[in-house]
Amino acid sequence: MSRPVLAFDMNATRGARITRLDAVRQVVPEAAAVVEPVAATETVVPQPVPLATIKPLRLKPAPVAAPDPFSARARARAELAASYAGILGVDVSRADLLERMAVTGGAEITPQVIAGALQAAGLRTKISKPKLLEPVLWPALTEMTSGQVVLVLGQQADLLSVYDTTCPGNKVEVTLAEFLPVFAGTVLRADVSLGELERRHGDVGKARHWFWGQLHNFRRHILEVAVGSFVANLLAVAVALFSLQVYDRVIPHQSMATLWVLALGAGLAVLLEAFLRIARARLMDGAGRRIEIEAQGL
Repeated sequence: MSRPVLAFDMNATRGARITRLDAVRQVVPEAAAVVEPVAATETVVPQPVPLATIKPLRLKPAPVAAPDPFSARARARAELAASYAGILGVDVSRADLLERMAVTGGAEITPQVIAGALQAAGLRTKISKPKLLEPVLWPALTEMTSGQVVLVLGQQADLLSVYDTTCPGNKVEVTLAEFLPVFAGTVLRADVSLGELERRHGDVGKARHWFWGQLHNFRRHILEVAVGSFVANLLAVAVALFSLQVYDRVIPHQSMATLWVLALGAGLAVLLEAFLRIARARLMDGAGRRIEIEAQGL
């Protein structure tokens, strides 16, 4: 707010009186607030997608485990046959027996098929139908009326010891009165063959040398290496012969044609010598590895 202003008349200065004027208030309008325009937000409206352009979702199928080519009965009988061979002192792979039985008998694993698999493992087998069950028959595989094959371990009077992995000691005692009604009458017996006995006990007391005792198994390799070494050493003389011929025939007579022929022959001899030396090194390496593996008993 401003102070009061004094005004007077210049023409009537005599006796004039001073008048007091109040200052006029000047009202200044307030500045209008500047409001920035707010940008409008665009609203995106989803457009419908044609069904023809939608690609179906392809899900990868879950991996399916390969079906087992062998039935549970075949595996059980292979396990039983391997256990029977182990009782006889022959270590037989269950997988080999199973494959042999599957190839021979297919889905039907009969005592004849089991006998063939045991024969392939080096055992002698015999299928019989005894009228009387005696202790001399066991151990043996027997066929039951239900088609099941059972391993009988032994007999004491009227008690039979039957192989059963679910019982303590892997065997159960069964009386003849309980066994005969379900017994089909077929007995499969196996024995160790003479060839297997010779293989086990033929070298007893003849301890062979760990290295020299293996050399006779590699006679062919050693012969091939010896022949290759002999021929390679003969071809190594080709360079010396080439030099002699050059000084004796090429230089005195200035025969360039002879020089080219000699150079070609010497080059072929060098290549053949290199090939023989590489082959000899590979043969020696392979024979050495096999001797080492057999000497270690792997």
